[in-house]
Amino acid sequence: MAELSQILIIDDDPSLLKALTEVLSLQPGHMKIATSNSPKEALAMAAITEFDAIISDIKMPGMDGLTLLRELKAVSPNTPILLMTAHNDREHVVYALRGGAYDYIQKPIDTDYFVASLHRAIQMGQLSRQVAQQKKALERHAEELELTVQEAVAQAQEAQRRLAFLASASTLLASSLDYDATLSRVARLAVLFLADYCIVDSLEETGELRCVGVAHVDRNKEALVQEARAYYNDAATLEQYPGTKTIQDHQSQFFPRVDFELLEKCTINPEHFKIIKKLNPGSMMIVPMVATDRTLGVLTFVRIGNDREYQLDDLSLAEDLTRRAALAVENAQLYKEAQQALQVRDEFLSIASHELKTPLTSLLGNVQLLQRRLERKGLIGEPETRSLSNLASQTRRLNRLVDSLLNLNRLEAGQLTIDEGELDINGLVRRVIEEFRETVDTHTFEYQGDGEPLLIAGDELRLEQVLQNLLHNAIKYSPEGGQISFIYEHNDECITIQIKDTGIGIPQDAIPHLFDRFFRVDHNKARKISGLGLGLYIVKEIISLHGGTIDVESMEGQGSTFRIQFPIKTLTPLPA
Repeated sequence: MAELSQILIIDDDPSLLKALTEVLSLQPGHMKIATSNSPKEALAMAAITEFDAIISDIKMPGMDGLTLLRELKAVSPNTPILLMTAHNDREHVVYALRGGAYDYIQKPIDTDYFVASLHRAIQMGQLSRQVAQQKKALERHAEELELTVQEAVAQAQEAQRRLAFLASASTLLASSLDYDATLSRVARLAVLFLADYCIVDSLEETGELRCVGVAHVDRNKEALVQEARAYYNDAATLEQYPGTKTIQDHQSQFFPRVDFELLEKCTINPEHFKIIKKLNPGSMMIVPMVATDRTLGVLTFVRIGNDREYQLDDLSLAEDLTRRAALAVENAQLYKEAQQALQVRDEFLSIASHELKTPLTSLLGNVQLLQRRLERKGLIGEPETRSLSNLASQTRRLNRLVDSLLNLNRLEAGQLTIDEGELDINGLVRRVIEEFRETVDTHTFEYQGDGEPLLIAGDELRLEQVLQNLLHNAIKYSPEGGQISFIYEHNDECITIQIKDTGIGIPQDAIPHLFDRFFRVDHNKARKISGLGLGLYIVKEIISLHGGTIDVESMEGQGSTFRIQFPIKTLTPLPA
């Protein structure tokens, strides 16, 4: 069914009103015509009825036509108004159109024009109302959206505040590896954000709960909290302690409102009841501390009074905090156990290394002495020489392993130091190369340098250890022999030593970890090569103690280049 259009016609000429009504009634469509011969009556009708169009004579008795137009626009701002006027009223027409009239109809009235203009006005009015309705709907939606945004912002700010609290809590909990200190920090954290007072209990090996920390927003009342907790001091009274049930059930207890019945159930005697009443608990959460499927204790969060009940998101935050606390406590326990294990290991390594060092040194000396005696007497052939050389080589290798263990022990104890003295670094490089030339016949050794002495301040024994280690590595990782090159360079500020081999090379993904402790290259050809993965780690530490750096470049199948660089430091001024 088509929408009914309501039309108001205002004119003081009854015959014109009748004629216009008859004309409109003959038009297709549905129109409901209302008429008025009085401006005041018309204004009253417009105030209570939303007309689709209003037709008014510009000259009405009792009220100026332009005044009537203003009044009608005030009452019904979205209704189009058509004005009827005589030929000589053009000045009024201009003012009327400026004042908001939709159109004007000249008298005598052209019926076709009148009807066409009215239809356009009706469409305009309906469109204006739709626009107005949509505007109101958009305004309502904008208001609702603004409220939604405000709520979302508030929620985001609260979430940010909670995340900041948890981040701060994690930092604070991680700042200590002491078990009891960590637990006492938890209580203090809770009263910063979540509770008015908090109790932290540790689950002992006996299965009993031991209070290890309390905190209250009013520090003067912490003694009262401790006094209330102290009533649960044996197996019988602990049965009434709320935390016991939390431990038994392995889940949180949530009491948005603490009522008289709960207080009575949890108290030991009337005196205890009075103490707890003084603390005025209004809302409570009890959360177990669980880490790696092991319950470590329980946290009790309490708010004072009945005007701030805990919500489920508070429980979620409390459980999150408790999980972090449990991890921190577990880390503290593991750290304590690890320290004890490390102490035992260090003692063992120290004793074992020293016990091995003496017989190995003696064995190496005797092998070398036996070889020299047999050679002098001509009692040794090539097979025996190879066997004795191999025995000496393996003894030296064991000696290096023992040295690595001793150096690792010193490094971890912070006792690996350098004994600075004056040394000729170039001479040290050439001497180490010559020693290897004399004892290693599977490889050739090349020295590239100026050969001039360069006196620096450093630990000769440790630097010799670095060069020997790198040479041994180059030999081990060149199992088919080949050339090993030493490239020695220096300027006024630093020394650079490069050791190049043509061996099996190092995979690219292994290079960043090459100087890590106990790291071994996962390479098919390298798996048959023995070692602890400590040599390069110790080399790097020694170079660091000299203020230098070490790096490596390598391609699989093309060999490796280790580069040492450290600043020149002298005990005496260099000559000008």
